Amino acid sequence: MSSPRKLFMILSITLSTASIWAVLDVRPVNHGCSGKIDPLNNYQPLVDQVSDDLIALTPIQNFNYYNEREEGKSASYGHGLCTRGISGEECRTCLHVANVLRIQGCGFVYESQVTLMNCHMRISKYDFKWDTAEPII
Repeated sequence: MSSPRKLFMILSITLSTASIWAVLDVRPVNHGCSGKIDPLNNYQPLVDQVSDDLIALTPIQNFNYYNEREEGKSASYGHGLCTRGISGEECRTCLHVANVLRIQGCGFVYESQVTLMNCHMRISKYDFKWDTAEPII
């Protein structure tokens, strides 16, 4: 038979481990897409660069990062946002999941955004930095 102290220690370790894993929440809240891209258009590489930058740099830019990439006459703008209660690595993970869901849900489009419980990613052909409709997560 286990002693009450041993049982308490096992329960405490289990609960503390469970609470660590419960911090990051990548459940989808909302997503949107518009404007299908012509596959021969050179815009998609800009989108890929912006999304990679958002994933890598949002966690080290105070969890709120705007980015822009230009090539010739094309430009792509992006915004990454993570909630404050998660770590930098969790922010990266959340934005990576958001990016995968953005690609799966929208394909190759000019405007796309995904909001998860702990993060948000938006990528657009248009500069929206001063858009007041950004989500509050």
